[in-house]
Amino acid sequence: MTWLRSKSRRILQILAVLSIITLFACTKTQENALIGAATKVSAELDEALVEAPQLAFAGKVTSPDGRQWLNDYVAIVYKDSEEVGRDVSKLGEFPESGEGKHDGLFFIKVKNAYDLTAVDLIPPQPDMTFQEGEGVLGVKYIYTWLGDVQPGHYVTIPVPVKRIAYTLVIIPVPLSDLPDEFQNNPTTLTADNKIITHAADGSPLELVLGSPPAPATAVPPPTTGTGGISWTRTVTGFSGSRWDAWLQYVDGQVIGITWEEFKDEALRYNPHLVDDGYVYQPGKEYLFPQN
Repeated sequence: MTWLRSKSRRILQILAVLSIITLFACTKTQENALIGAATKVSAELDEALVEAPQLAFAGKVTSPDGRQWLNDYVAIVYKDSEEVGRDVSKLGEFPESGEGKHDGLFFIKVKNAYDLTAVDLIPPQPDMTFQEGEGVLGVKYIYTWLGDVQPGHYVTIPVPVKRIAYTLVIIPVPLSDLPDEFQNNPTTLTADNKIITHAADGSPLELVLGSPPAPATAVPPPTTGTGGISWTRTVTGFSGSRWDAWLQYVDGQVIGITWEEFKDEALRYNPHLVDDGYVYQPGKEYLFPQN
C-alpha cells in the first residue's frame, strides 16, 4: 500500500466519523460533542496528510555471546553525523517484529525530514527492509526491524536517492556507567566511529565504538548440521552480496537450507563478512554449505 492510498483511507475515515454523527446523535448536546470529536480528529488528520510518516528503527541489544538481551543500553540514530533520536533498551514489544515482549528492546522514531518512502529506503540487497506500519488512521511510521545488535556496534543505512545515511549506534557501556554528558547532551558521530559530546567547560569528550554488527553467537566449527548440511565448501574469487552468493552457490544446489538460514549462517561461519559490509571480496576465502 502506498502513502497516497493511506491518505485516501484517512479521508474516508473522516467521512465515516461524520456518518456516525448522523446515525447516533440523539440530542443536540450529543451531536455537538460528536462534532467536536470529529473536528479534533480531522485536524490531526490534516496535519498527518501534509507530513510524511516518521521513520522508525527498532531491534534488540544483545550480549556478545548471544545468550542475553540487555536492558539499560543507549541506542542512538544519526543522520550523517547529527544525532536525531535515541532510546534506552528495556522490556517491551515492537508490534511489527512478531516477537512479542522481550528484554533489550530499542524503538526510535525520527522525523522524516526528506519525505522518504519505504521504496527510497530499500538497500541493494534484501538483508534489511523498510515497511509501512499500519495504524488506525493509516501509516504509523516507516520502520525497519534490525534484530540483534551488540553494544559498541553500529548499523549504517545509506539513502542514495538523497545522498545521506542513517546510522544506528549502541553505546558500548550501560546507562549506569555512561558519563552524565553523554546521557544528557546531544552527540555527533565522527567518520572514524567516535561519539563526541562536550563537557560544561566546552572541552570535547569521546566514546570509541567497535566494528559493525557482529554475529550474536559464537562461530561454530564447520561440522555437519541437520539435513546432512556442512559448511565445509571453500570458495575464493567471488564478489557480491549474500543474496548473490545464495543464487550462485546455494539455491537449488544445497538441499535443506532456506535463504533466511543461509544469510544468518553465512555470518557465523564467515565473520569477516561483517568487516567488509556484508559483501564478499574476491581476494578472500569463504565457507559455504554443501550436502
